[in-house]
Amino acid sequence: ESEVFEGGNIAMGYQVAGKFTPSKIYGGLRTGRDRHLDTPAVARLALQQGVFDRIAQLLGPDLLLWRTQLLPKPPGAPETAWHQVSTFTLSGKALRPVIEPEDRNELFNVTAWLALEDVDIENGCMQFWRGSHRKPLHNMI
Repeated sequence: ESEVFEGGNIAMGYQVAGKFTPSKIYGGLRTGRDRHLDTPAVARLALQQGVFDRIAQLLGPDLLLWRTQLLPKPPGAPETAWHQVSTFTLSGKALRPVIEPEDRNELFNVTAWLALEDVDIENGCMQFWRGSHRKPLHNMI
């Protein structure tokens, strides 16, 4: 937290979310995107052997960490809408990913969600829609 958020605080409440430190990758913009490229602690977290091993079981060992996104969800924050990660990943209007797939209509990545706090039904655990990994991919605008 101290490397990515000013003052080390993610939030004191939904309306007072902590500010991201400036990104060296995106010209000083305060963002949680791709912080593995300028923040060693984020890179270490994303590159844990256990995460790699599980993704390699699905895609094989030739992997590339091409995107990270820090999504703080302070107390009282609204839920995140249902989405397919492949299209959601490319939906940002302000920032384009560092790497983009050749064919955006094909499944091109696997997402690993790492919760840094305890999560349960009351505070917003992750939910999956069975079969949603299959086509069609829905465009996000």
